[in-house]
Amino acid sequence: MAARQRSSAHQPQPCVLASANRRGQSHETSNETLQRDTTEAVIGAITGTLTRPQLLILGRHDQDSRLRAVGRTVPLRPEASRQVGEHLAAAGPGHLWTGVRFAAPWGSRDPLDVVLVRPELVAEISVDRAIDHGGVFRHPLRFQRLRLDETVDDIWRFRAGSAAG
Repeated sequence: MAARQRSSAHQPQPCVLASANRRGQSHETSNETLQRDTTEAVIGAITGTLTRPQLLILGRHDQDSRLRAVGRTVPLRPEASRQVGEHLAAAGPGHLWTGVRFAAPWGSRDPLDVVLVRPELVAEISVDRAIDHGGVFRHPLRFQRLRLDETVDDIWRFRAGSAAG
């Protein structure tokens, strides 16, 4: 299904580094300003338990409706963990990430112990603009809130090099 059209203020920009900061957030790190944007992604897997998730593994569907991993969150705060846990459901057979291994810390080869979930929930996340050539966020994502008003068909499709959509 096609994604719902949004106002031109929310249209993805052709160059990720030139995208508008939707929330105007930034923070100083040494002599550079790291700007953060908010965007949405699908929750495809978690660490922890269904009732108390610790990290969210997030993805976006590509043009062929395959769920492509785009990043993972920092550990969830207790209230966010409870909120997400109230809405998670275990994945049935045939989850698109069955057999996929996710590395534990960034740059590690140790696999995360993940629980696959039904890819039906949309999370709003805060991201910086560092995206690798494969379209994956290079740094951990910050969970902002569940978007129960959005469906997976409402969010931007995955395109290599443009995960921030």
